[in-house]
Amino acid sequence: MYGLDAIDAHNGWAMAFAGACIVLTGLAVLSFIISQFPKFVGLFEKKAQPAPTPPPEPQAQPPADIQAPLEISRAADVYGPLILALGEEFKLEALHALFREQNLPHPHITIRNFWNAGLLQQTETGAFVWTANPS
Repeated sequence: MYGLDAIDAHNGWAMAFAGACIVLTGLAVLSFIISQFPKFVGLFEKKAQPAPTPPPEPQAQPPADIQAPLEISRAADVYGPLILALGEEFKLEALHALFREQNLPHPHITIRNFWNAGLLQQTETGAFVWTANPS
């Protein structure tokens, strides 16, 4: 007797199914053990002490007179010297970063108001120039 008849006569199908179940069960148990291994090893390792965090530095508050300058000429007087420190031509990203660094309020709105008033002008190279002379 050969072939499928021999397999069927000697319970080959049941043995093949049982073997596949044993192998898959063994692989599942092995993968679970491997996944839990770092936790097991962690029980024997010393816990690292967290580095002490330095106290936060106090944020500098902008002067009360520039909380929300409504007049564009007054705002130009306050912000102009900072803008001139960027150089003759600068990118808006640098201007925004400078305003954030100085903790000045509403950098986007202020830049937009300067643009609308014509105090910031875009050059052909894509950079910007400050056209106001602060007093």
